[in-house]
Amino acid sequence: MSIIDKLLGKNKRLKNPVPIPVKTDIHSHLVPGIDDGSQSLEESVKLIRELQKLGFRKIITTPHIMGDHYRNNIQNIRDGLEKVKDELAKQGIEIPLETASEYYIDDHFMELLKKDEILSFGDRYVLVETNAINYTEIIRTAFWQMGLSGYKVVLAHPERYAYLWNDFDRFHEYKDMGIFLQINLVSLSGFYSQKVREIAERLIDENLVDFIGSDTHEIRYIEGIHESLHSPYMHKLKELKLLNDTL
Repeated sequence: MSIIDKLLGKNKRLKNPVPIPVKTDIHSHLVPGIDDGSQSLEESVKLIRELQKLGFRKIITTPHIMGDHYRNNIQNIRDGLEKVKDELAKQGIEIPLETASEYYIDDHFMELLKKDEILSFGDRYVLVETNAINYTEIIRTAFWQMGLSGYKVVLAHPERYAYLWNDFDRFHEYKDMGIFLQINLVSLSGFYSQKVREIAERLIDENLVDFIGSDTHEIRYIEGIHESLHSPYMHKLKELKLLNDTL
């Protein structure tokens, strides 16, 4: 029995995998050497090949921008993306590849927002994450200011924020505010924890999921997604009006 199977516990596991219900991945870390994702061009190409095998036909990769750790900017992200695209072309790999960013909500992000130096995707969608433990005033302020600036907030992996686990009504409040929720596919495998899996499943049950993403950092995320394809919740995802393929 694999580690993933042990994490699944008594939850039902489908014998046959279910295809990923979208063709566009909006969350990954494939620009090499600038965050905790891919660390080389070789690794980026390998991960992109694996995402293609999973069924993705377009990738919007989203390197971290985080004031205390990853001080990336629009220019170095775009320069890194071009290197990946050049290598894909050399190897004859055809897949549309775009970039945005996964912004950590902190003072640095608020400064970027004030200067309108934001990498968005699609119709001014911006992928953001928060700290995992506490709901803070800066989160509320950021969501409000993003709306005033004409951006559409996409909250990355909401199932992973412990401060929301016992405050599930806040997810509905976010939806009422026009915030879009993006869960990670690997969450359905128990990749992070059983609790994270349960929250992801409840978000699906209550029709709160707008986007899904791979959040690919390295090969073990690909392995986790393969396990997620055996979750009965993959069928439920297919029934939702996911927005990935509108991009």
